[in-house]
Amino acid sequence: MQLFSPLILSTAAAVTFGVASIAGATCPEDLTGDGNVGGADLGTLLAAWGECADPDDCPEDLTGDGNVGGADLGTLLAAWGECPDEFCPPDALDEGEPCGEQLTNGCNMDTPMFGPELQCGDSVCGSAWAELQDPNDPDSGTRDTDWYPFTIEDEQTVVTWSIEAQFQAAVIIVGGDCDEPEVISSAVGEQASTTTCLQPGDYWLFVAPAFFEGLPCDAGNNEYVATVEMCEPDPDGDSLCPEPLSNCCEAHGGEGCDDPECEDIVCDIDLGCCFTWDSGCASLAEDFCGDLCEISVIEAEYQYDIGVTSNALGLTDGGVIGWAQRYDAGDGDEIVNIATTYGNAGSDAIGVQDGDPVGLAIMEDTGDGPGSVIWQDEATVDGGAIDTDTLQTFIVPTVEVEGQFYLVVWVEHEEGTFPAPMD
Repeated sequence: MQLFSPLILSTAAAVTFGVASIAGATCPEDLTGDGNVGGADLGTLLAAWGECADPDDCPEDLTGDGNVGGADLGTLLAAWGECPDEFCPPDALDEGEPCGEQLTNGCNMDTPMFGPELQCGDSVCGSAWAELQDPNDPDSGTRDTDWYPFTIEDEQTVVTWSIEAQFQAAVIIVGGDCDEPEVISSAVGEQASTTTCLQPGDYWLFVAPAFFEGLPCDAGNNEYVATVEMCEPDPDGDSLCPEPLSNCCEAHGGEGCDDPECEDIVCDIDLGCCFTWDSGCASLAEDFCGDLCEISVIEAEYQYDIGVTSNALGLTDGGVIGWAQRYDAGDGDEIVNIATTYGNAGSDAIGVQDGDPVGLAIMEDTGDGPGSVIWQDEATVDGGAIDTDTLQTFIVPTVEVEGQFYLVVWVEHEEGTFPAPMD
């Protein structure tokens, strides 16, 4: 199956068309494009005499100094006459595939084979064809596709992939892999280029006819020169390279996060997260974004506990039964869940009952006991009864802790003491 149909090309992002001279053209002095440098080209140059209004679109500026003047006139006169027949510039790489063969068809092959790996500034010369495999079947068209590996090493980078062809060509910057290739950016034309921002990784630079028939190898207009350029690192970001989004599971203070689905879920709950991704947004991501936030069981060293049977750590006066235990997480870890058991230990005292509010907090260590709350959650007792222990499990989102901290459990009951320890 041929990848990248005309439908995909017609809907790809950043499609651009151009007629400006592309690096690699062998006769830039032929301003009128008739294959000859003569009076018509001289008239075109003289009509543009002076400073270029747009230096990026000034083909008459043959010397590239932003001005059409004597130096450009001398360059044009030196090329006077018929343009050279040689289409490929002498310093360009060779595709390595004679027209009609399929040696660089990349992911369109059962065993993928590619053209030479390109570096920034490289031009490559190649040829392409497109024909019906069955003259009686209008749907049997196929075409040559050429794939060139290209790698971005360390930083997000602005890349331009350009072509000068003797036929209507498609140039595409491709990501992904052969199982799921991704059209990142594309352009179509005899002279065209596409520019995009690429993150570090491996890519392909793709060339093919923009059609599937009518270009046999003996047509005489099968050649192209394609160039990769403008390989400019852009770590700070601009309109082409926005700043990379940060982890949804961490507070970073920027706008949104790096998982669009999770970002939508969190922003639907708290619109402010679309503008400032703080610790509350990260907590929502941990609660509502499935397995996105990887978590692990904390490994902490037990040090000692303190029992509190009234006014539990200032949470509520009277009737609150609390327990705190201090741990040391060392250099930092994460909590996945905590289970606590509370019961009445065969006592006749009034104890925990079904429906009593129960909660858990992770609190900072002030040196004199628990301090500010890092995270907390509340539920109700499920299954508490006289003479039984009840296991209550709290599913804790990813909570980063470092050094010493307290785990605090509290149960609110109307009266009585709590005769059994919480574990």
